[in-house]
Amino acid sequence: MTNENRIETTLIHGGYSSKEFSDSLSPPIFQSSTYVFDTAEQGEMRFRGEEKGFIYSRLGNPTVRILEERMAVLEKGEAALAFGSGMAAVSAVLFHLIKSESHILCSRGVYGCTFGLR
Repeated sequence: MTNENRIETTLIHGGYSSKEFSDSLSPPIFQSSTYVFDTAEQGEMRFRGEEKGFIYSRLGNPTVRILEERMAVLEKGEAALAFGSGMAAVSAVLFHLIKSESHILCSRGVYGCTFGLR
């Protein structure tokens, strides 16, 4: 069995390349809320989605990206999304699936704050 087939190796190294972060063995934790742009034009391009890069932590940061990539590797998925709260995850799913004038049927066992969306 090779290391790439072992779950332990995937748990430790999946979704992370040390070359991205100054050869750090473990992924660093990025606590910044905002990121620097080389120029105003670069900032504009990132906010428009025309250039990859981080702009604001609530929209993504390197630490969360590593978590998402690791989860995708572990689940053998194409990609993964991480959210700052359960309500953020619920909102993202609903906003993606429903359109104006849609109706949602759900059980009473759904997360309580979900009812606040109506």
